[in-house]
Amino acid sequence: MTTHIEDNLSISSRTLVSGSEKSEEESKRENKTIKGSNKKKTIQYRTKNFLNLMLMSLAWLALFAGMRATQAIFTKLNGDLGFYCLSLLFLAYALAQLFVAPVVKFIGPRVSMLIGALCYSLFVLAQLKLVKWLIYTVSALAGVGGALLWTGQVTYYVKITTPSNRGTFGGIFTMFFLAGALVGNLISSVLFNLTKIKTETLFIILSCVSLLSLVLLSFLSKESKTKDQKKEKIEAKNILNSEKETENEQSTEDQKYETSGKKSNEGKESDTSGINIFGAFKILGTLKGILMIPMMLLLGLAISIVFGLLPPMLPLKVIPLVMLAFGSCNTLGCYITGKLITKFGIFPIGIISFVISLGGTLFAFWADPNRIWIFYASFALLGLGDAGINTMYYPMIPILWKDQIEEGIAITMFLLSLSAAVSFFYMNYLSLFPNMLILAILQFLAILFIIIMHTKVCKLNPTNDTQKGTEEEKEKLIK
Repeated sequence: MTTHIEDNLSISSRTLVSGSEKSEEESKRENKTIKGSNKKKTIQYRTKNFLNLMLMSLAWLALFAGMRATQAIFTKLNGDLGFYCLSLLFLAYALAQLFVAPVVKFIGPRVSMLIGALCYSLFVLAQLKLVKWLIYTVSALAGVGGALLWTGQVTYYVKITTPSNRGTFGGIFTMFFLAGALVGNLISSVLFNLTKIKTETLFIILSCVSLLSLVLLSFLSKESKTKDQKKEKIEAKNILNSEKETENEQSTEDQKYETSGKKSNEGKESDTSGINIFGAFKILGTLKGILMIPMMLLLGLAISIVFGLLPPMLPLKVIPLVMLAFGSCNTLGCYITGKLITKFGIFPIGIISFVISLGGTLFAFWADPNRIWIFYASFALLGLGDAGINTMYYPMIPILWKDQIEEGIAITMFLLSLSAAVSFFYMNYLSLFPNMLILAILQFLAILFIIIMHTKVCKLNPTNDTQKGTEEEKEKLIK
């Protein structure tokens, strides 16, 4: 079964958003096919792939309900130990990202997600008894497990989606993922403010919620082909047959296209049969990799600020309430931005998201425990901006590195986690102002670099490339 999963991952990687290097025959073929297939374009929700998406999304909700609620009060309860453990967690995550791509290829994304979810659940369980060596150990395990978890998740996500629904489905998944923090902090808020519950009892409840994710992930489909894919194959074949009847003059060019397409596909299959362990790191030296650096660094720094720097400034009972504001805006924002990205493209929605996030940073400059409303405003804006940035990440990866999905995921997650690891370590020694200043600078650079990428390197607009990628997928299904 692992072989079937690997084969389908290779096909998915090759049939993502089409690139700009195409022959004239391919361009003619695509323009012709788009006209015939673009009449009624709707996203199908009653499919097996959508069921898999919902199972994975619910698993993420359960897993991060426990994980995010634990992280929210981790530095408040453990002081310096909390900062060091979170730094170790993200450092292990960063280093593991250099090696997980071939591991995910070998064991498959489903098994990778199960292992990662187990490691995260052990991190929550370890909070029941505070033993220093145990906390450090599970922190390192959670870092390695997180690398498997997220690389497996995005790989599986690409497998079960198409370019036409990737933006919407990405918004749905991110909504559930971020809702996990909402649910977890809601549990903490109710228990802290309405009962006299002990922290040990809270962590028992959160551990049970996290372990539920393992049950949900175990139900993910392992089939290489679904009935929905067969239905798409039939529909795609009917479309192409109707085109051949109405445009016979293009038959010669079509035959040339099919012959060249088969040859190029055979070459791609041989290229993706193996992977260089350090292939992910090589991407960092490309222009696209360099332009992604500020975005991933600020996402890592934002994690350490939201879960490390600001919570200790608040009373323990207030932390879950402030996190609820963050989680609510995250959950609502990611679904809205997913829809907007599908309609208007990545670039305009991404810029707006960065600006909103910058607004949250400006509020945080004046954070004061005596003015709690500033924390609510800052966390709400940071949550809304973070939702848009995280949602735009999913459709960006196939556009930037359509033939190197695993490598693209690995290097971007490496940058994010390394940023979080370093910032968790040093921010406890700096005051509020320099920490927020660093975040603001990264936000400005991210906006500038995304503009450069969109205008000078490649168009971050899935609405145009979506149709091309969809037609390629239809022809692959027929073959």
